[in-house]
Amino acid sequence: MQGAHAEKGIAGEEEHDFFPHPVSDTHHHDQEECIRDGMKSEALVFSNVYRAIYTPSASPVDKYLDLIGHHIFQGNYAEAVTLCERLLNYLPQHAPQRVDVLARLGTAQAMLQNFPQSYEAFTEALALEPKNAELWYNRSTASRFVSRFGQALQDIERAIELNTRSELAEKFDKELQFGRKMAEESRKLRGPHFTLDQLVEQEDLFQQGLTKQSITFIKE
Repeated sequence: MQGAHAEKGIAGEEEHDFFPHPVSDTHHHDQEECIRDGMKSEALVFSNVYRAIYTPSASPVDKYLDLIGHHIFQGNYAEAVTLCERLLNYLPQHAPQRVDVLARLGTAQAMLQNFPQSYEAFTEALALEPKNAELWYNRSTASRFVSRFGQALQDIERAIELNTRSELAEKFDKELQFGRKMAEESRKLRGPHFTLDQLVEQEDLFQQGLTKQSITFIKE
């Protein structure tokens, strides 16, 4: 039940609220499809990987990762988030397993519509493993749901540059075409000479402002 609710919530997210002006229904539908094909499928990929390598002699961390993957596979996203956060508190800051935990955390948070937390998890994972194409793809998808359309385009371009898996090429290319369209529309709203780098910077400042505003609201 929880998994079904989360998937429905993502598919029904009002993406056009992120724009200063309305976005067409076609773009809205395309973005829903990207989320289904992106975050949901990545959850299955991560789960299958760890189901495949699990053995009775696996370390406690590997067993925990397998359990997290199982929860994501079953749609128990909230439980997966709880276990990811518990494991991150246990692991050293530079432990190699942190990347896998953060990747699962980002996926689970996205399926719960916690997109800022999903973006942050993938960002932290990329800081540890910057040549991982799938992490760049996942953050590109999360970026669009936190109004970072310029960042989303740059991320998918980086994912394509690093990708070595032929089976992902078509999915990445589809995301690239959609990302270009979204970023271009957002850039045009700001003037004919507004660059992609300026768009990324402005969107980042906007998100920082939202974060500060949220912290102030909580304190009050």
